[in-house]
Amino acid sequence: MMKKTSISLCTIALATALLAGCSSASTETTDSSGSAATTQSASASTQMLTIEKDPATISDALVTLPIKRVLIIKVDQAAASNWTGTVEDTSIAEFVAGTDSDAPMIKPLAEGDTTVTLTSPEGETITFDLSVTPGAR
Repeated sequence: MMKKTSISLCTIALATALLAGCSSASTETTDSSGSAATTQSASASTQMLTIEKDPATISDALVTLPIKRVLIIKVDQAAASNWTGTVEDTSIAEFVAGTDSDAPMIKPLAEGDTTVTLTSPEGETITFDLSVTPGAR
């Protein structure tokens, strides 16, 4: 009986070690224009997808954002915390202010359409329509 228990414990330990080694992965791709990037981090419990856009390219445009992604506003990192933003319908998305280490972003909350206004540190206003769609694509 003692041998059977030892083999079972070894099997469990080996399976745990193998699963721990496979618990996370990440990839990064950028489209040919360089204006949008997709980053995927997968672990046993979380997965985050992002889309990056330059404020100048989305001004007065329609931006489609899948609900399983966040929209990163590509700005100078030194000024990232000085950007402000408002979302007309806060039940659809929210503006998340930048910090010294993170760019500002738009986080989708529900499917639907709204208008987003961003303001640069210099006071320039950028407005765009946002359509939050289902899924990750």
